[in-house]
Amino acid sequence: MQAGVGAEIEVSLGGHTDPTMGAPIKARVVVKMLSDGVFKNDGPMNAGVETTMGPTAVLRLDGIDIVTISRRIQTIDLQVFLSQGIDPTAKSVLVVKSVQHFRAAYGPIAREVIVVDSGGICSPDIGRLKFTRLRRPIWPLDGVNDPLSRA
Repeated sequence: MQAGVGAEIEVSLGGHTDPTMGAPIKARVVVKMLSDGVFKNDGPMNAGVETTMGPTAVLRLDGIDIVTISRRIQTIDLQVFLSQGIDPTAKSVLVVKSVQHFRAAYGPIAREVIVVDSGGICSPDIGRLKFTRLRRPIWPLDGVNDPLSRA
């Protein structure tokens, strides 16, 4: 925020929450936009509700715009991008960090949705998660009553 719009700066992106998910990525970026990160949802979920992303910066790295926020939110509305001067319908590729909540707003504008399993506690493959206090066998982890299971 201190560098200002147009500044070229060194940043450390991601990797600040869980060290098992990898280290931050260091990059040289251009500050494209700065804002307070406040917007009103206008999509199918929470329409009219104000959302605060906290101080927000749009950074450009090799032609890619990255919205960096200081307060975690679910990416449930196109306003996450529109409020930052990015039209998601004009992008050929749009990446949102969300497991499920993005679908109501972004599904209708997507030619294709590709879910990426980056691991961690939000993996869409529940078989990868370590359950230590669970009676076994249990569906769907152990294929109980599932003729197509790998179990």
